Amino acid sequence: MAASIALTPKIAAADPSAHGIVAPALDARIVGIAEARAALAAWRQLFHACVEANPFYGPDFLLPLLDLDPRPVRFILVSEGAELVGLAPILHRRFALPGLWRVLATFGHPFIFNGLPLLRRGFEARAWHAILDALAARHRGGVLAIAASPLDGPAARGLTEALAQSGRASLVRTHPERAGIVAAGSLDTQLARIKSKTMGKLRRHERDLAKLGALEFRVAGAGRELTEAVEAFMALEARGWKGRQGTAFASDPRSAAFARRALAATEGAPGVRVETLMLDQRPIGACLHLLGPGYAVTFKIAYEEELARHAPGVLAMLGSLRTLSGEHWTQRLDSGVGAEDAVGAIWHDRIAAGEMLVALAQRHGQAQLRLYAKAVAWTQQARQRARDAYYALTHRKRTQARKAKR
Repeated sequence: MAASIALTPKIAAADPSAHGIVAPALDARIVGIAEARAALAAWRQLFHACVEANPFYGPDFLLPLLDLDPRPVRFILVSEGAELVGLAPILHRRFALPGLWRVLATFGHPFIFNGLPLLRRGFEARAWHAILDALAARHRGGVLAIAASPLDGPAARGLTEALAQSGRASLVRTHPERAGIVAAGSLDTQLARIKSKTMGKLRRHERDLAKLGALEFRVAGAGRELTEAVEAFMALEARGWKGRQGTAFASDPRSAAFARRALAATEGAPGVRVETLMLDQRPIGACLHLLGPGYAVTFKIAYEEELARHAPGVLAMLGSLRTLSGEHWTQRLDSGVGAEDAVGAIWHDRIAAGEMLVALAQRHGQAQLRLYAKAVAWTQQARQRARDAYYALTHRKRTQARKAKR
């Protein structure tokens, strides 16, 4: 069950003036998408300079996604001199309460499960401070909502330090921990964490599939191999229930065009890695990962339904565990779903996650944030009941993105 807690820092933010150092002032500008596009080179450079970069906010993923999304998005660009040190895409929410003025949010979408901004290494707290000050000055207060995101990374810690400096009120609505992989220890150590009964079933599935043909695990991350792997993934997804429901990438020309642009990885912001389990040269299970410095997300998973009894999707997840433990291609991998999902039985590391609310004006405190959180929770529950009724009547399946948001 979700719980609301105050985002109270464990340590005070460092004060450069205490050491006789005056940190240069940061410049924060709120701009439209055209100006953000004009800063593309600096945006990519910022992405690669983060300790943990949010792959969803890399320009090569976010800009194609914004072409699909009609909502007006503004960007906060934070700079020190000519160097871009922070970037946050911002939306205005329609829902607000009297006394809180505007409700703003970092950009969210069903494809996205991390709403933390890009912050250059060493600037996490200062860039957050500049972002919050810029929003408060523009909107004379209000609240900033950050959708469910990792709570234990440098971007979240930077927010904690910025709040300690500014005295702003905040609230976190915690979510169940997400399943993930932390690149630590050997492959044998990781495999030993899987229950012996589960591991026995997976090995039996591998043996049974090997009797049907040549079993192979392929990895693609660049060039023609990546292009072919993305196309194969889209075809595999379209053959399953998402294709029948019309929610697969290939079901709509616009979403297919988005996938081909966003997953090209020509500039690596974010990087893309497709890991595919092949049977006689045919994909039967695949994981599609988006990569940033220090942090990656499993964006989508697809599997061959005709072979569902052999769990090809779960075997693809097992393949990702094996490659990450051997190659350390990221420091940690976020599945975006809770440990109760099938991936939780294979990936045994956990990532703390939660929604964050920040009062932009110091005159607003915990009481207003709790009232807002309760009102939003009530609205979400009403929408959820309506969705449940819809799916019960139509007998349609939920997409993984919708499941993750529950």
